[in-house]
Amino acid sequence: MAAVVLAVGCTDKPEYNAPGTDTPQVLELVYDTAQITSADKMFDQTLNRVDDIYRVNGQYVKFTMYLAQDGVFYLTTSALIDDDEEAIADGKMLDCEIVKVDGNYSNPTQVNFKAIADDEYTWQADLPEAEVEKEPTAEQPENVTIYEETPEDHPAYVVRYKDSEGVVKFGFVFTVESIVLTQTVTLEEMPSGKPYVDPTLEEVYNFNNSVTLLYKAFDENGNWLN
Repeated sequence: MAAVVLAVGCTDKPEYNAPGTDTPQVLELVYDTAQITSADKMFDQTLNRVDDIYRVNGQYVKFTMYLAQDGVFYLTTSALIDDDEEAIADGKMLDCEIVKVDGNYSNPTQVNFKAIADDEYTWQADLPEAEVEKEPTAEQPENVTIYEETPEDHPAYVVRYKDSEGVVKFGFVFTVESIVLTQTVTLEEMPSGKPYVDPTLEEVYNFNNSVTLLYKAFDENGNWLN
């Protein structure tokens, strides 16, 4: 499954309408290293991330999962400028802040985001590792291994945007519903680069990381949006 990257400035997303404070919405981000064709491109900005854009109460917000050079997946968000169509088309964005809340949350409304201190927010937050190997199914190829997150590791993330006056205008609380990492090992011929020397077979690993997040928005007064 290849990652789908939506264009910045996309305006055909439906308006977000939360049906109730206990009914979070679902966001899925899928990152696939099979897109990467060489080691030089491993951390190329166009290949090491996957984005999705949502419209929330008139605001466009971009969610990004990316793979950093430390081998860790991170989550970051940006709010698109909502009152300037040319700026949106150019991909200009406002900075959002994010903080990770360790724990085992099943619903965003369990998180007391009002108690988080300002100095705890930063620009990115790491995602849990999928390190528990799942029992293979009968149809699963031998070269494929699937991992998932540990049962007790479902942290929350609080994201907010402040205006130039330092006022929080809107925000989100995310909880991790699931993380599924699919490892595929294939044998590929690697040329020796020397005359009369046969190519060698090497194992090549590809990873597909799928993160499902439950999220709920709040307004500038810290009230859940209904």
